[in-house]
Amino acid sequence: MLKIGILQYYSKTGFLENMNIDIEEKDNMKADDMTIDRWNKWVFTLEAGGELQKEKSQSSFDLGTSVTARKITEEWKTSMNAYYSVEQQKFIDDDSTIQKQEHQTEASAYFVKSLNEKWSAGIFTTYTSWNYINTQHKTGVAAGIEYNIFPWKECNRRVFAIQYWAGVNYIDYYEKTIYDKMNETLFSEGLEINIEFIQPWGEISVGLEGRHYFHDFSKNRLTLESDFSIRITKNLSVYCELQSDIVHDQLYLSSSELSRDDILLQRRKLASTYEIRSELGIRFTFGSIYNNIVNERF
Repeated sequence: MLKIGILQYYSKTGFLENMNIDIEEKDNMKADDMTIDRWNKWVFTLEAGGELQKEKSQSSFDLGTSVTARKITEEWKTSMNAYYSVEQQKFIDDDSTIQKQEHQTEASAYFVKSLNEKWSAGIFTTYTSWNYINTQHKTGVAAGIEYNIFPWKECNRRVFAIQYWAGVNYIDYYEKTIYDKMNETLFSEGLEINIEFIQPWGEISVGLEGRHYFHDFSKNRLTLESDFSIRITKNLSVYCELQSDIVHDQLYLSSSELSRDDILLQRRKLASTYEIRSELGIRFTFGSIYNNIVNERF
């Protein structure tokens, strides 16, 4: 023990190259055996932020908070997330006042088990409350299974995963929907294909998902996501993301008539048959190169 304590000081001298160091390791020693983790692989993230603006004729206030707890090992992936945001806007025109209040609460938890080098299974639970989509309470649970054509130990180079899930949601609405519902129970299923290729020059990933409700197969959604990045340096990349949806599952739309203020202030979600989102930017990645746990399942 004295030699161990002296080593760090001796290493600062010019005599280190004259030392001989012998290390005897136990058979089958893992990186986990060499470290003491008082958090037992759990990682927690807390976020909070807000914005306040005020003028004579208008004011706005935004607040967002989130909590995340995640534990990832080679055998299990466990994640729990909670998010809350509120947005308030007020406009004053002579004697009239126009207001917008949007509040969103989301919580989720999922548990994924690595069955073998290609198969995985998971259970997923969600809760949503969001007045923008006329949803007062939405509680769901689903189970899924996943198969990767390539072994998961190769996920740092390539992934070709096929996922299937099925679940049920119970929903309470703020207002009666266009289908004359104040609450309903919906069963649904989905199939998703994810392809990823990681090369020294960058990454390419494409995901295609289709889902539908069991009571009416015409109430469905098809989503295509793609991510393409080119590495400029070891840590810096340029990326382009594109997501497009073909939408036929807006069962939550309110039956009440939309006013001009509702449309201009985006108080409520509008009916649509497609959605497109694109993003172009730079991505900077840094951190430890000694992280020995990589689990990309689900």
